[in-house]
Amino acid sequence: MTKHLRCLFNRLAFSVKHTVISKPRSTSNKEYQIGKEMSAEQFSKVQESYIPSDRMIVVGPGERNKQPILDVLLKYLPPRDKEGFVLEVASGPGQHVCHFASRCPHITWQPTDLDENYFKSINAHIEHNGLKNVLPPLHVDISKPLSEWATPELTAGSCDLVVNVNMAHISPWKATVGLFKASGEVLKPGGILCMYGPFKVDGVLKPESNVNFDQHLRSQDSSWGIRDTADLDKLAKDNKMRRENMVDMPANNFCAIFRKET
Repeated sequence: MTKHLRCLFNRLAFSVKHTVISKPRSTSNKEYQIGKEMSAEQFSKVQESYIPSDRMIVVGPGERNKQPILDVLLKYLPPRDKEGFVLEVASGPGQHVCHFASRCPHITWQPTDLDENYFKSINAHIEHNGLKNVLPPLHVDISKPLSEWATPELTAGSCDLVVNVNMAHISPWKATVGLFKASGEVLKPGGILCMYGPFKVDGVLKPESNVNFDQHLRSQDSSWGIRDTADLDKLAKDNKMRRENMVDMPANNFCAIFRKET
């Protein structure tokens, strides 16, 4: 397994089977190469119409949760008669941001990641979907100040929404601190930070599978672990935000919704 795929495997919490889809030498019969860690039957469930123009990563859990996450985001995004700008922190292979963008063409989306190895996959997803409303992926270490990674489009008060999927529990705490600090800066008044993943809710972690998962994460890296909303609430307050909602999601996850003060 390459270093890049090991990174992807870790980011998706060790239990994910992943596949790199690439166009075969001959595409006349529309056959696809199948990653060694996914069976043909599993692959067929996510492959469907994927005909990448270059090379892109498709991950099963991402395919399953991208629409439920979008269903939540639609409640907070600008209406279709208004333009908007959204920052995705830790875009990974790009499945989420490109799905969101394909359904919300009135929104401009900025994908980012710490690992530039993902950029080829993000760009392949953009090309495959024919998207004109997704900016080129941006290298961002979210633990660093906004001044180090701001762009002409991405500045203080420029974003309607910040979305972050499955990062907090498989990254050091400083990344979550940086996420809230950055969100407090880039969001417009009334803007939304949406975090998707497993969370302790006011000190309570359930079901038992999430407890075991948390223990496993911490055994792999002591700086990892499922975060407590009580700690997130403190970060939100420090950055002029407040938790507005916890939306139950499939597979024992949540969308944690934080709104910037107006």
